[in-house]
Amino acid sequence: MNPTLLDLLSLVNEQVLDAIRLARLAPQQSLPALAQQLAEPEAIQAAYRALPVTEKTIMDRLLLRGTDQAAPLQIELVSAGLIESDGSPKVPNHFRYIPHLARSTSRRFSDVTARLLTAGLVFTGEPSFFSPQPLDFGPGETLCVPAEVLSALPQPESKFQVLDDSAASTRRIGRGNLAHLRFFALWEHLSRQPLRLTIQGEFHRLDLRKASRALNIGGQTLNDREAQEITEFYATLATGLGILETRDGLLVSCPEPSFLGLPQADFLFLALEAFHQRGRLAEATELANDVGQAKRTAAAQRALLKFLQVVPAGVWISFDSFSQQVSLWAPELLRPRAAQALPPVQKWSDYERPFITESVQGPFHWLGACDIALDAVGQAIAFRVSADGLATLLGVAPQETSTPGLIVVQPTFQVVALPRLDFRSLIQLSAFADLTRLAEAPEFKLTKSSLYRAAQAGLTLEQIVDLLQQWSHSPLPGNVQREMEEWVGRHARVTLRHSAPLLQTESEALLDQLLTDPALAPFFGQRLAPTIVELALDQAHGPGVLWRELLARGELAMQMPPAAPVGAWRVTAEGELQSAAALPDPLWLPLLQRVATPGAAAGEQPTRVWTITAEKVKAVVDKNATAEPFLALLRQLAPGPLPAELVQRIERWARPPEKAQVGHVTLLRVGTAEAAIQLLADRSLRGALKPLPGADSTWLVVKEDTLSRVRARLAEWEVIVSEGVWD
Repeated sequence: MNPTLLDLLSLVNEQVLDAIRLARLAPQQSLPALAQQLAEPEAIQAAYRALPVTEKTIMDRLLLRGTDQAAPLQIELVSAGLIESDGSPKVPNHFRYIPHLARSTSRRFSDVTARLLTAGLVFTGEPSFFSPQPLDFGPGETLCVPAEVLSALPQPESKFQVLDDSAASTRRIGRGNLAHLRFFALWEHLSRQPLRLTIQGEFHRLDLRKASRALNIGGQTLNDREAQEITEFYATLATGLGILETRDGLLVSCPEPSFLGLPQADFLFLALEAFHQRGRLAEATELANDVGQAKRTAAAQRALLKFLQVVPAGVWISFDSFSQQVSLWAPELLRPRAAQALPPVQKWSDYERPFITESVQGPFHWLGACDIALDAVGQAIAFRVSADGLATLLGVAPQETSTPGLIVVQPTFQVVALPRLDFRSLIQLSAFADLTRLAEAPEFKLTKSSLYRAAQAGLTLEQIVDLLQQWSHSPLPGNVQREMEEWVGRHARVTLRHSAPLLQTESEALLDQLLTDPALAPFFGQRLAPTIVELALDQAHGPGVLWRELLARGELAMQMPPAAPVGAWRVTAEGELQSAAALPDPLWLPLLQRVATPGAAAGEQPTRVWTITAEKVKAVVDKNATAEPFLALLRQLAPGPLPAELVQRIERWARPPEKAQVGHVTLLRVGTAEAAIQLLADRSLRGALKPLPGADSTWLVVKEDTLSRVRARLAEWEVIVSEGVWD
């Protein structure tokens, strides 16, 4: 008779078997040591290979599904004729396994489970040996495969139908790094064109189609249904991940996306978890009304991801054969047996098979775990697992290291971001360039509108050029820089301020031209300054309508918000205040005049560069001669941390000046201390010499009006005197 697993364990490690039997009586601190013995990969694999068919079948099911309810698993195995019916799967709490020959060869479910428990291959509580719960020999309600066993055991054997590559008319490639880029592309698109929401809270279909174009990778063509599904998928997950937010009936981009500092693998794993938590209800009415279906759907999606790990990577697997294999692994994948038996009786393939196909060709493909093959009519017929993509999606890919980015600026105004430009740099790039093509090397384009958007956000042309040259490591093409200068120059000509409201121009002559235009006359009120005119306040002639009229005239006017923008000025370490706007807001003029002096370019307009001087600082300091009042005014113009060296200079200017004197003194140095003592004791030199404080005794200070007397006395003593300046 072949030895059972129990017999093998008894012979190999009888102490482990005894410890398991007495686990209920063992102190809790001994359980980790026991777990460590059971978690040896070699012992686990040897135990698995020695299993009879019945035990191995249960292990294979649990290995794939991770956790399972004992009752459904028992029904499943009894139906397959692999074990004998055991009645109720629940057993007494103090069930004690006795190594009897009849029990060791029994095919009863409880006996088989007890042998697996004895081997340490399954558990009845949390799926880890290191849980502080006491071991139990009864199957209970749940059987779990411990994490240590999952990592040690080989994957069960499976049979799939492999298709030839020529069977696919169209192939859609899914890659984890491009899936990561899709979240960025959606964020970038919605930062310019928010997505409208319907009254019911769903996305507006027209805006969905526009947004879907931003998600296309490598120019793939998506049909309307795919475009809608992929956009809804990414938009919903991006909202849950803090990339997008809902505001005033619109879906807009968050100013600081949470995915900036996360490695690609970590972020996609979080996206997958958000998808699982959200779940997706089946379309059938009887399932949609079941409050527990959402949890079962999320569990089914996690199970499918586990099953994908068993599929051989790099070959085309038909959806039909994969669905058939899943039906063997998990016949209750989406619906329990009781639900499957409800009238009208539905086959397993009516619900579970479409669910499997939609999950694989949808979310798992969109997140880069697998490629999809379509037939001639556009139906998904097969998929191909990408080992790297699946590892990235599971969060087990190697950690990425940040490498310096590189871009190529072409004379056609295209900007190609070569891998791997980090996402923070991509977001900076999107602030002044439009994303035109989403690929492994995303492509942007510099346009009039993109530079206008950057100017509205406070970016100057100098900053944009510096960034482009820093990332490309070379000067920009001449025609690109010239055109950018011309475009930005047009932005600086006219500014609409909603605070008063006012219109401000760069010159008096330009405002004269606008005031004499009959089409623009209804928009203007009183002229307040050579370059400033008041605007009409009625709805028909508001600033928004005027902006469109100016655009038709060829003037792309800057629009300033109703309140004076916070942080409209930048402070440099050299003490310069630089305006972020092309035309500085005149509302800042009184404050500017208190803290700085205008630059040399001051004329009709408040100059864009002002200089902080000591005189301005001294005029603002308080009675205690501290710089805080001046710094408080400065922070109104440029909130945030000020350059440390500038703050130190301002604090120094605020203090009263220190007093000091500079004078000359004549020193006499002799060769020995005895000679210095004799000179000090000489009656004829009384009052002419005194010791130099802090120096040795050979240094003497000569009183200024007695220098000739000292010279004469030294000559009488025949002392050789040399004159000079010591270093």
